[in-house]
Amino acid sequence: MKRKPRLRTIIQVLFFGLIALIAVNHTLVESGEGIPLIAGASLHAVCPFGGVVSLYQLATTGTFVKKIHESSLVLMLIVFVSTLLMGPLFCGWICPFGSFKEGIRRLSKKIFKKKYNHFIPYKFDRILRYLRYVLLTMILVQTACVCL
Repeated sequence: MKRKPRLRTIIQVLFFGLIALIAVNHTLVESGEGIPLIAGASLHAVCPFGGVVSLYQLATTGTFVKKIHESSLVLMLIVFVSTLLMGPLFCGWICPFGSFKEGIRRLSKKIFKKKYNHFIPYKFDRILRYLRYVLLTMILVQTACVCL
């Protein structure tokens, strides 16, 4: 029996495709071609992480970063609020990186079967889980340094 795609998978594929289309179209527009309907869209306009950079510069200098669209600040606020209210909704359903990670997870489950998720002993896994907070801190510090 063939399994039906779940709603989450469909939404992930649609957003992954949309972001890929925007990225490719942005390159095509620079070469003189492109899809007129989305010709004005760029990755800077749809990436909420650009809002972190904009927020830092807005707080320190009172201006926006020139390359980053103001909508990224609005998206960042929407993502933060939705994350506080509903958990990792954005990363698990909308963000292309989350979708890519989900695809890698599914592929590795098929390849490694019983060994999947058992490569690292549980004791080390508990410690390594905090590495994401170290990486987040490093990214935020580097973002702040770039804006200076």
